[in-house]
Amino acid sequence: CSGRLPHGLQTLVWTEGMASWLPLADASPHITVGPLEEPPATAAHEDTIWFYSCNAQQSGPVDGLTLQRLYQDGPATQMLVWCEDMDSWAPIESVPRLLL
Repeated sequence: CSGRLPHGLQTLVWTEGMASWLPLADASPHITVGPLEEPPATAAHEDTIWFYSCNAQQSGPVDGLTLQRLYQDGPATQMLVWCEDMDSWAPIESVPRLLL
């Protein structure tokens, strides 16, 4: 919480392993702060340029959001995808960042 709370109110905290909620000032032995985790990989539609192939017909370039829409709206055929950081073409279902 940031800012000041109205007089008489306090910030309470709880985490797994604590018996009950505690005032923030009293919780420091129960709360440890480690290094921040790496943020998740950016969504596929942010910067990556994709190429795709359906029925042996290669298309692209498209952004990830367009590719996701094509896959969701398209026929039930296998769609292969590729971008610059991939070693080879792969089924779209095997590329987790496209299935967000």
